[in-house]
Amino acid sequence: MKKTLSLFAGLAIAASSAAAQTSVTAIDGTQGWAPLNRFGGAEAIRGTQELFYAPGDYDRGTVDGVLRFSGDPNTPSGLRHRVALLSSSGGFGLLSNLSTVGFDWYRGVSSTTGAVQSPALRLFVASSNSTVLSELIWEYAYNDPSGTQTAPEGVWQTLTNDLNTGKWWRFSGGQQACNSSLYVTLSSWNSCLGSDAVVYGISVGLGGLPDAGSFDGAVDLVRLGFAGQDVQTWDFGPTSTVPEPASAALLLTGLAGLVAVRRRRSA
Repeated sequence: MKKTLSLFAGLAIAASSAAAQTSVTAIDGTQGWAPLNRFGGAEAIRGTQELFYAPGDYDRGTVDGVLRFSGDPNTPSGLRHRVALLSSSGGFGLLSNLSTVGFDWYRGVSSTTGAVQSPALRLFVASSNSTVLSELIWEYAYNDPSGTQTAPEGVWQTLTNDLNTGKWWRFSGGQQACNSSLYVTLSSWNSCLGSDAVVYGISVGLGGLPDAGSFDGAVDLVRLGFAGQDVQTWDFGPTSTVPEPASAALLLTGLAGLVAVRRRRSA
């Protein structure tokens, strides 16, 4: 009986985790996500067969879709366009409780902007010791391990849980420093902003490095989680009823276990 309950518990956990993933099929505000501060360029959810068109660009294969960004080569400020999700109920959680933040990002080989230009992830944060809403921004430009200031092209990249080592920049009506440094970890920003700092929103889009030229890239699987809560994942693409491989495998393993328990009882 204990084994049976244990297997059911495992299936329940899998269902709970799956429920924390949202398929975003529109960026017009109907699902919360909407364009923000767009000065040119374009963004759209693309299916698997229409991701990238330039020769040599990497097709993501079985992924159901992505959020694609393309910058207007004649409007450098358009490279700042993005899509944001703002909380409608007092914030997602305290910055000090942030346990997971990340996204998948891609720079297409057809891009002609500066080599370091990449998609960026921003957290909107407010606290009692700041009179202006802050943006904490992750960009490859601040985190290039090679030091060459050249973002990878044609290969999907993953930012996951870069809380204590990744460098984030703060914009709050102008660039703001923390302990005399412009680029510090989220843990450091939490100390500078105060223990009551709340994450009110998240956005993804192109980085804020104005540079002439065009950009073609994409983001997907935006992740945000806080201590004691399920990690929320936003998957940009068509709604799919097919279980993810990992979830399907766990489900089959659980069912196989139940069958084995029943056979032993019958023997």
